Parts: sequence; C-alpha cells; structure tokens
Amino acid sequence: MSYKVFNLDDKTDIKGWLCGQFFPDNDIRKTDCLEVKFNYLEPGFTMAEHFHPLGDELFIVLKGKIKMKFDGIEQILVAGDYVFQKPNTKDALLEVFEPSECLTVRSPSVPNNKVEVKQ
Repeated sequence: MSYKVFNLDDKTDIKGWLCGQFFPDNDIRKTDCLEVKFNYLEPGFTMAEHFHPLGDELFIVLKGKIKMKFDGIEQILVAGDYVFQKPNTKDALLEVFEPSECLTVRSPSVPNNKVEVKQ
C-alpha cells in the first residue's frame, strides 16, 4: 500500500504523532525521514525545558495563544506564528492561555532524541 487516509480525531495515534520512526514496522506512518505531531493544548498544560541534539524543527501555532521559552528567552506565540529551531535549541512550554492547536515537524526522526534540561 502506498497511502492510507487517517483523521486527526482518531485517538489511536501515539500522543499526537502523525508519523515518525517510533511507529510499528508494519505501520505506513513509520519513517525515519521526519516526525509530525498535532497537539491540542488546554490551559494548564506545560512542557519541561528540553532540546533535541539532532535535526531541525518547525513549530507552528495554528490556533490559540501560548507562552514558550527558547534558549532562555520567553515568547508569546499566537495563531500564525511559527518557530524554526536548529539542533540543541532549548525550549519549554510555559503557559497555554486558551485552547490551542499546534503542529510540530522535525527532521530526521531519530530514536531517543529528546534531552530534558535539569532544573
């Protein structure tokens, strides 16, 4: 099979990931070329500071308003904002002001490529 249709409302995915190396071998979404994640973020959700040693990342705010930190600098992001990050950029999600939707694209998809920053 060369393609398969999915829907974002199908909650059988892996924590919002739409494709990447972490899917089972028999899943069409398994690829080491890229990772794509769609996030529904609710107020109160945060993500600890971390970085990815390998690959470039594109983070897009599709809907809502959030506060993030990139290499120690806090930024308010709203729908339409996007951030392009090189490897080793430290980021954290500090606050979700209203229900938000975001898309993350990272290339390549590498196992164990997330490093938590010790506080």
